Amino acid sequence: MTVAWQRVDPDPSGTKGPVDLVHVDGAWVGVGGDMAWTSTDGNAWTQQPVESGADLNAIVHTGTRFFAGGSVGQSLAIWRSDDAAAWTRVDLGRAGEPTAGHESSTIVDVAAGPDGILAAGTEWGSGGQRPTVLYASEGETWVRAEPAFDGNGARSVLATAEGFLLAGADVARTGEVTRAAFWWSEDGQSWSRVGDDPSNGNTEPRTTAALGDTLVVAGLRVLPAGVMAPAIWTSTDPAVWAALPSSGDLDWWSGSGRSPDLVAGAIQGTMIDGLAATDSGLVAVGVEWGIDPSRPPSSGGQGPMTWRGALWRSPDGTSWTRQADDPVFTLGESNAFNLALGPVLVGGGQTLILGTTAELGATVWRAEEP
Repeated sequence: MTVAWQRVDPDPSGTKGPVDLVHVDGAWVGVGGDMAWTSTDGNAWTQQPVESGADLNAIVHTGTRFFAGGSVGQSLAIWRSDDAAAWTRVDLGRAGEPTAGHESSTIVDVAAGPDGILAAGTEWGSGGQRPTVLYASEGETWVRAEPAFDGNGARSVLATAEGFLLAGADVARTGEVTRAAFWWSEDGQSWSRVGDDPSNGNTEPRTTAALGDTLVVAGLRVLPAGVMAPAIWTSTDPAVWAALPSSGDLDWWSGSGRSPDLVAGAIQGTMIDGLAATDSGLVAVGVEWGIDPSRPPSSGGQGPMTWRGALWRSPDGTSWTRQADDPVFTLGESNAFNLALGPVLVGGGQTLILGTTAELGATVWRAEEP
């Protein structure tokens, strides 16, 4: 499948841009930093201040109103808007107060379904780190979901006709670097742990999507060699999950060209950070990174870390094909792990990918969906 991608600078005078988007009534509406972002074509973008000092991470549209989640200072925050221009921070009451031993918190994802609106995030502090979930039936009164979550943080939340899926990181067990965790709720308020399996060790979900009745989660897997490879799970029953093998087009370096050096102790590999349903299946996006063996080492004793974007497509969530490398997804060089590709959004006949490049900072890629 050949798709003509165009790289767009959403902020020509700076380095800001949207980090999440929705497509509503023929326009893209997004959030990022302390701004709301709008565009009718995915090419020209307009910024609108939301709140000074805010950090907005996610947005959803309920059919009548926009909701955005993030943080202000060390506290999680939620905003609402009827028109994407004027935004009001929601009074969360006790639901917004940090719990004992968790002095800081933020919202990382929001979702809306028939049973209400969900805002998922992470809280951390002297008592450790764990997921936190807020629920509202219509967006006016928010409550914390019960019981309190175990685990190490939320990564993505998905609303379906049957309920809500939360994907996050668990506390790693002996010999593990990280561990995937999944929770399910029929009403957004009462949750149960699902899909806990020994194969979840050394994996971490990053993004979720639904294709018909199939739930799909994608992220990363830490291989025995110490490198990272894409990880994908599928389910038609939220209680039962199947993990796909990290091989073939889901191997740790499945693109073209020479693979990077396997330097002892270096974090290298591939992970998926964006997932979306299309008319023909699913599209996944992520990054590949590694130490360039052709470049002289830096003062730290190793060559620069080079980054590029990667795309996969699937007709059903279980069979995946790595798309041909495209120079437009060259992200640049960085040893600070600040370059990214994802999320990916589909709407209005377009596919938009959000990310970060060394050249532009926040970056948008756009294409007409085939």
